[in-house]
Formats: sequence, structure tokens, C-alpha cells
Amino acid sequence: MNCKKIFIFLAVTGFVFVVALMALWQLLPGFLESRILPELARQNGVGWQSGRIHHIGLTGFDAGPMIVGR
Repeated sequence: MNCKKIFIFLAVTGFVFVVALMALWQLLPGFLESRILPELARQNGVGWQSGRIHHIGLTGFDAGPMIVGR
């Protein structure tokens, strides 16, 4: 393989990786709200009413009002 093909391959692979990370970054809050948090509450015997995750960042996340009860 020549250098041009290797460069194109690495550029396309990097682009796909960045797009996948951006998609994950955008979809993660909804997935946490709809699947992960209710399942964790159910496994621990707590009733999950509602909750909202506004933003997930590298150093933490911003969550809105969460209603948890039996």
C-alpha cells in the first residue's frame, strides 16, 4: 500500500470514530433516562416515577427533577 491509501484509510477511520462518539454523546442521556435508571431503581426495590438528564459531560452530568418512590 502506498502512503496516500494509508492516509485516506486513517482519515476515514478517524472521521467514523468521531461521528460515532458524537452520536453516543447525544443518545446517552435518553438511554439513561429510559432504560438504565428505571432498571437500577427496579433492581433496588425503588419505584421510578420520572427523571430528566439534561447534559452529560466529561466531568459530570446535569440532571433535572427526579421523582423516586414506592
